[in-house]
Amino acid sequence: MLQRLIEYKTVHGDCKVPQHYNKDPQLGRWVNNQRSAYKRNDMLEERKCILNSIGFVLNAMNAKPSGTKRVTWKEMYRRLVAYKTVHHKDANDDVPQSYYDVVDPQLGDWVFTQRCRVNKMTEERKQLLNYIGFVWEGIDKIRR
Repeated sequence: MLQRLIEYKTVHGDCKVPQHYNKDPQLGRWVNNQRSAYKRNDMLEERKCILNSIGFVLNAMNAKPSGTKRVTWKEMYRRLVAYKTVHHKDANDDVPQSYYDVVDPQLGDWVFTQRCRVNKMTEERKQLLNYIGFVWEGIDKIRR
C-alpha cells in the first residue's frame, strides 16, 4: 500500500488520497485507516516516520489540498446545488457517498457528513437541504 501511495503522490503531487477514491478504493480506505490509527495513538513510530518522510499528513484536519482554504458549509451547499442541477433532475436523487470527481473531490464526503450530523445540524441547514430534495438516508445503501 505504501508503494501505491507513493505512486499516487507521483501523479497528484501530494499524499492526500480521498477516503472514497474511486480509482483505488483500497488505497483510500488504507489512508483513512492510517489516520485513524494515528489519532488513536496506535501507530508505531517507525510507520509515522516512513509516512512523514514521503509527505503524508497524518492529521486529517491538515490534509486539505495544498493552497486551498477551509471551505464553508454554504460553499459546499452551493456545490451540491450545482451538482444536482447538472447531474440529477429527480428531486429524490442525490450524491452517493462514494461519489468522486476530479473537479470536486470533497462533495461525496461532505454529503456523507451531513447525513451523519443531521441531529447536530441547525434547523436552517436542514431546511436548505430539504428544499433541494436532499436524501437523508445513505444513497449507497438505497442503490444496492
